[in-house]
Amino acid sequence: MPDTHDDALITEFIADSLEHLERVEPALLTLEENGSAIDPDVVHQVFRAVHTIKGSSGFFGFHAIQDLSHSMENLLTKIREGEARLDAAGVDALLAGVDRLRLLLESPSESNEMNIQHEINCLKRMSGNAGMDLENPSESESVSPEKTTLRV
Repeated sequence: MPDTHDDALITEFIADSLEHLERVEPALLTLEENGSAIDPDVVHQVFRAVHTIKGSSGFFGFHAIQDLSHSMENLLTKIREGEARLDAAGVDALLAGVDRLRLLLESPSESNEMNIQHEINCLKRMSGNAGMDLENPSESESVSPEKTTLRV
């Protein structure tokens, strides 16, 4: 059972993470509006927010939050490095990740029991890790790892 100090730290982590997500959502919508003219600063902003959530969630043992944010971070890394392009469907997948992270953060003590596999599979498929898709193996085989266009 966490002590009072742990509860205070967890409360602060949740508040900080939710603030990060509030900034991520409009940034993703900006990326979608800009189409192929990806602003690297906006991508970096989204990456840093997701990276912070990932690191902090691991500290507290919130593995589902950590795993989902890690998958989002991997995709954002591919975009930053020019190994993947971001289209509307890709933004939708990242926004779905944001929505799921919000749900996980609303019930952190139960978050490790929540199913996040669909979101992770979509993100992995888009980042070129198609062989990791457990739900739709036939779809994953059609995704090429080089210069992947993000599709759900």
